[in-house]
Amino acid sequence: ASGECGVVELPGLEKNGEELPVELTVQGHTVNGRTIHTVCVRDIRDRKQAEMMRTLLANRAMLRTDIGVALTAGGTARGMLQRCAEALVAHLSAAFARIWTLDEERGVLELQASAGQYTHIDGRHGRVPLGQFKIGLIAQERKAVATNDVISDPHIHDKVWAAREGMVAFAGHPLIVDNHVIGVMALFFRHPLTDFTLDDLAAIADAIAQGLERLRAEAAMHAKQAELMRVSRIVTVGELLGSIAHEVNQPLAAMVANASACRNMLRASNPPLAEIQRTVEDIARDGLRASDIIGRIHALLQRGRSRADSIDINRVVQEVLELTRSELLKKRITLQTELATGLPSIPGDRVQLQQVVLNLITNAVEAMSRVDEERRRLTIATTCAANDQITVNVRDTGIGIEPQHLEPIFEPFFTTKAEGMGIGLSISRTIITEWGGRLWATPNAQDGTTLSFSLPMSSPLQEI
Repeated sequence: ASGECGVVELPGLEKNGEELPVELTVQGHTVNGRTIHTVCVRDIRDRKQAEMMRTLLANRAMLRTDIGVALTAGGTARGMLQRCAEALVAHLSAAFARIWTLDEERGVLELQASAGQYTHIDGRHGRVPLGQFKIGLIAQERKAVATNDVISDPHIHDKVWAAREGMVAFAGHPLIVDNHVIGVMALFFRHPLTDFTLDDLAAIADAIAQGLERLRAEAAMHAKQAELMRVSRIVTVGELLGSIAHEVNQPLAAMVANASACRNMLRASNPPLAEIQRTVEDIARDGLRASDIIGRIHALLQRGRSRADSIDINRVVQEVLELTRSELLKKRITLQTELATGLPSIPGDRVQLQQVVLNLITNAVEAMSRVDEERRRLTIATTCAANDQITVNVRDTGIGIEPQHLEPIFEPFFTTKAEGMGIGLSISRTIITEWGGRLWATPNAQDGTTLSFSLPMSSPLQEI
């Protein structure tokens, strides 16, 4: 009909047989009762190239943004590299991407991240010796490699797999910092690579290398800080013990001297009883003096006396979580609470119980610092037992505790961590015990440990 118009895009051919994109516009006209169609053919290569460039630029911006976030989000090196691999697959339409780090001492590349079609990090490519396979050659020769003809590449050994999976292109880059190889990044594609994409991969490989080195310099700085803190604590404890020894040794030395004098006087044929009595009184006075010194030191460390208040244990847990929430987010720990409703109040000291809950959460966070971020889950639950006991469970998915250490961890100065003094759990057990409760550790069925304490709904302690 007159005025009808249709537009369609089709592939066209030039005189030389080269394919090009064209746009057909069909316009209908009615003349003297007859419909005449006018067809206009337009070469739209420039428009298509502009559209493709806009898409490429948008993908580049999103890719570099996601890579930047991955490199600055903190966490473990494996978690950082995994996020980078996932961004590469998402924005470059790669079949899969993998990142290895180099163990120089063993001369082996260890797979740290895998995203896309293959996400496992074990198998024959989990550990690649230098110089073997394409990955090992890239690290050994310190050169980037790219091909749009995977099937013909002499270094791709499993050509049957490549053909079956439709792999077309491969790109691999050494991760280099200060002319030093620290790993390899490699990707397979089911479509050809453009120079534009190859430029992006080169820049991203450099950014990942710098980010990995920065993280290593930081996982080193933190270790040094932890060691300094440990030494500082040891020095502090040494000074404290030296001060205690100095204070207590004075009356003890006087007691020993007076006891020796008494012994000598008693050996005399006519013992001076009045002198002996005065000396014994001195011994008793020095004994009380030593006891008073120890009492004053204990009061100093205890920071005063505690009184029994009516405590809502759920509120205590929530108050501590408010204090630790930012740390949990920073360490990428998933928090789950299972707080029972309608729990009765219990007698206790709010500040002391907050300290206990904080100690248990701190231990859980430290236990999960050495596991992958996606496995980090902290669960805090409260329950009311049939024996009139309120129980708090702090469950982590960390590295766990050896069975032989489940009880010793509550002993003073026992620790499985290089940076700890080993007094947090000891103090916590003392607090719980003084309020008539119990603190213990249980290995989880799968990963990690559960630290639990129970407190009675009524306590014989009115003032400690």
